[in-house]
Amino acid sequence: MNPHVKTTVVDALLHRASSCTLAADEALLTLGLLLEHRAAGGDLTALLGAKLAQVRLTEREADRVMRTLITLAMTPAPRTSVLWALQKGGDSRAMPVFARVLKATLLDPSRQPLAEQALQGLMTFGALPEIQHAAKAATGALQAAAQEYLDVFG
Repeated sequence: MNPHVKTTVVDALLHRASSCTLAADEALLTLGLLLEHRAAGGDLTALLGAKLAQVRLTEREADRVMRTLITLAMTPAPRTSVLWALQKGGDSRAMPVFARVLKATLLDPSRQPLAEQALQGLMTFGALPEIQHAAKAATGALQAAAQEYLDVFG
């Protein structure tokens, strides 16, 4: 695949991911899968289609995607799909972002999906202090998920 075309695809995905449209979630899903694929490999054709499955992020592009996702996640009301894509990146730069989002959403039932995704991100990195806090301070499914993690890994 032509490197110029790949850059154009990544640019278009980042632009859509930054928008406030329904297309943002699709772009974030694609970016998360491309980040994950960079580390794990495999065939993404069934998930992304033939054209996007051929895209291979360079280190520079992956860094740019991660920086953009971190910026998007630091807004007052990030999309849950931003946190999902950050988690797929497996980059430790996301840990403080997950911790910040969890702290901001932990006790707000209307923001439970964000809190759950932030907790999942922290679990990816084994961030025990934050997970222990969630097990103590959260309620319902969020508290149960944190406690279950600690029962197995803590």
